[in-house]
Amino acid sequence: MPRAKTVFGSHEQTAHVWAQRNISHGRSADGRMFWDGNAIYSYGRHFAIASFAKTLKGENCVLINSSSYSVSTSKHQSIVRRALRSDLPSFYVKQPSSNASTNLDLFDAEIRKLLTESGQTKHKGKKARLALEATQVCMRRNEFGAAFVSRYKPLMLGGDVASMAQRYADAEKRKIAMREKGRLAHIEARYQHAEGVLKAERSQWPRIWRAGLPVNKTPMAMLEWIKQNYGVLLRRHGENILTSAGAEFPVHHATRAFPLIAKARGNGWVKNGHKIPLGVFEIDEITPEGDVKAGCHLVKWPEIARMAKRLGLSVRA
Repeated sequence: MPRAKTVFGSHEQTAHVWAQRNISHGRSADGRMFWDGNAIYSYGRHFAIASFAKTLKGENCVLINSSSYSVSTSKHQSIVRRALRSDLPSFYVKQPSSNASTNLDLFDAEIRKLLTESGQTKHKGKKARLALEATQVCMRRNEFGAAFVSRYKPLMLGGDVASMAQRYADAEKRKIAMREKGRLAHIEARYQHAEGVLKAERSQWPRIWRAGLPVNKTPMAMLEWIKQNYGVLLRRHGENILTSAGAEFPVHHATRAFPLIAKARGNGWVKNGHKIPLGVFEIDEITPEGDVKAGCHLVKWPEIARMAKRLGLSVRA
């Protein structure tokens, strides 16, 4: 029986394979991102990006590192977060690979630090902001503790801290509404810039990507817009199928899986002891509409039918 592949060409592929949880260990070709068991690391075991875990109730979840380390590690963190399923419960902690007791101590140290700084400053705005940050960390602590510690007793901050934090939070809500307008304007500006770089309107982007636009010439804004409006796209790259989310799987696996997907349309299908492999990945769910969920990927039926036709497969439209 052939050994499972454990070295992957890109950080994106590495994160996607880890997120599927089918292989116990692996790494990127450059060795800068690797996983062993539940945890995935950046550059070394000193920085766990995230780790899968189970709550006291036995529910699957993921612990995500709330710290930052370097620019390159921050990029690794973003890649891993994008690879995770959106419906998987997550908890932000300081040390994803450590036990609950250690993380509770780290929560307490962070809260003490914020409250001390809040008490020492005479600037009202800064004092209130630090109080709000302490309150937010306390909320994360209580959510984490309730999920992982038996008979957990919630930590409560003083009423004066909570009151000051609430006033600051109310003011922040108004600022957030203004920032949201700016965020949407920024996104639109990025899309317009990408249209200029590609010399094509965004309605043409799916066609351009499917035609084989090189990775180094693909603006991130383009991929974000495609995912938002079309889901994940597919294109053939030699003997592999490449996804617009940065993963790939063999063509011969697609030729076996696509007819099964077509057959599942109408009733749907959920992985429950049975597997439909796509390279190192597995399909998690096929909806009654024929849309496929695999890890962070959502590939809609029209895209699957289009690729099946290109591969010469006869599937029911």
